[in-house]
Amino acid sequence: IRALKESGHQVAMVTGDQPLTALHVAKEVCICKNDRTGLLLTTSPSSAVRWVPTSSESRGSAIPFQAAEMQTLSQQYNLVVTEKALNVALENTSSNEILWKNIDSIRVFARMSPQGMFRCLSKITSQFPHPR
Repeated sequence: IRALKESGHQVAMVTGDQPLTALHVAKEVCICKNDRTGLLLTTSPSSAVRWVPTSSESRGSAIPFQAAEMQTLSQQYNLVVTEKALNVALENTSSNEILWKNIDSIRVFARMSPQGMFRCLSKITSQFPHPR
């Protein structure tokens, strides 16, 4: 992972694990920065989508989800999404294009099904093709 990052690649984790477990592992293997709080994308019963801090010190300070702000948030936080929350965000976002354009700011994709993993990886690789 270190060699990939040093060569200029962006590294993310796509897993079926629970979000907090996945974030912990991502920090241990240097995918996420240890000194940054995680922000977990969550949904409410009313389908409102928001970022919620993963640390107990920051609880209560939710940030409304705006796809255009993902890059800015990723400079301060480790962004974590679940497949469920990502799907709701895609349904609620007026322009899916903006969300997919900023998808590279997410470091941890948790609770992903094989189909969800394929969908995200397909979108990411089509948007950010590997140089040949």
